[in-house]
Amino acid sequence: MRASDGTDSTGCTAAYVILGRRSNSLAEEMDERRLRPPTHGHTEPSRARRQRSTCRWLLALAVCLAPVSCKNESTTEASEAPVAAVDDDGSPSPKKQKKKNPKKSSKAQTSIDACDACTEQHCADAARDACYALGLAHERGTGVPFDLAARNRVMDRACEHGHARACRVLAWAYQDGVEVQHDDPKASTLHAKACEAGDGFACIQRGLMHHWGGLGIPDDEAARTWFSRGMKRLTAACGAGDAEACHDLGTAHLRGWGTPADAAEAYAAFGRGCPGYPDSCVHVALAKMHGDGGMAKDTAAALQDLETRCEAGHVFACSSLGQELWLGRAVPEDLSRAASMLAHACDVEAQPIACGALGVMLERGEGMGVDVQASLMRRDRACSRRNNLACYEAAALLRAQDGPPQRIEGFLRRGCQIGGYRECRELGAHIARQRPQAARTEAVPYIEEACRRGDEQSCFGLLSAGVPLPLPKDRAKPLRAKACKQGITRACK
Repeated sequence: MRASDGTDSTGCTAAYVILGRRSNSLAEEMDERRLRPPTHGHTEPSRARRQRSTCRWLLALAVCLAPVSCKNESTTEASEAPVAAVDDDGSPSPKKQKKKNPKKSSKAQTSIDACDACTEQHCADAARDACYALGLAHERGTGVPFDLAARNRVMDRACEHGHARACRVLAWAYQDGVEVQHDDPKASTLHAKACEAGDGFACIQRGLMHHWGGLGIPDDEAARTWFSRGMKRLTAACGAGDAEACHDLGTAHLRGWGTPADAAEAYAAFGRGCPGYPDSCVHVALAKMHGDGGMAKDTAAALQDLETRCEAGHVFACSSLGQELWLGRAVPEDLSRAASMLAHACDVEAQPIACGALGVMLERGEGMGVDVQASLMRRDRACSRRNNLACYEAAALLRAQDGPPQRIEGFLRRGCQIGGYRECRELGAHIARQRPQAARTEAVPYIEEACRRGDEQSCFGLLSAGVPLPLPKDRAKPLRAKACKQGITRACK
């Protein structure tokens, strides 16, 4: 179920582009829009800002890793004004956000009553399924309060009695540290349990943990084993008519998880998942709107499809349509309507893409008045739903406000745990700035992880700072060659 959230992006715009990059031009459009200067703030060209930011963190890392003492020049304690709900350890805490709790719907009450029948001693399949449905309702705030701690509790109950997808959702909670203590080994065990219970997408998630080094040193051989198992199970389940498995298979092909990225295969799988799994229908409509994955472009038909689905109450369709109206690429830009649709999707179902995009609009005053605190709250919500770009942007917004360093670190840490490379890099740089005496022991591992995930900027930074790269020769050699051409002399040896 989580795949439709468009999370865990491996590129700076993927979290807002519905599960992947539909085209390079769209990615560039997203970058241009996201980096456009806010109407209320600094208007320095974005490239210059990024270059200076890169230079600052590389210089900080190199200086703090040098064999001399390094002083922390930050002497002004950040304001303690309440800018976002966070836990005591600095991590974002969606549970503490102020939001009017919705009245329990009759459907939600039915799930609550059925789930109550699931006890430690006995839990019928129907009760177990009800706990899973109730967990999803708490995750989205549909019919019950948005409460990720409550989600974790009922998902744990369903998982204990063998519900594969509940185990996967719970694994993500431990992997991201959302309302539970971050615990990669436990997350790995839960993904494996879900995989053994038949959830092919959980097999792939376990493989990604090996691939990214979430369990220590990256192990590509183990990752390939889990990837192969996951793709076989998803393919078989989709072929047998499991619509959600078809959606997960499409996601794997689109993201390049466990298999080479292939848009045509992705949208074919989404097509098989529609109409049984409505989110798949939205992906097909978006492909038609842009002519992606070999599909014939029919913007008018795709727009009408999204409009119809949104009017019928499909929140993901509203979120996707709002994003298209915000970008104004395939359809005319309409910021006011985009803001309305994204706010609806964020408030009604906590759609992470909608909440993240709305955070950008609130910061920049696009289609509504500027509201920096509301922007931070929406990004907090998106971050808690595995939108790592929102985690990164929430941290950047706090930093621009001279917010508490611990809160900034909390957002970056969660984004890194979700799987983003930029968040790992910035987390390492943040630690190096705030705790320079611990730069080598605490900061470098995160920058190394960003490098392992393919962030060349982190690899160059490590080379310039004189830190050995734990990369396979076939990956390290081209990086060193490029670094050498850019003037990093150590890479030329």
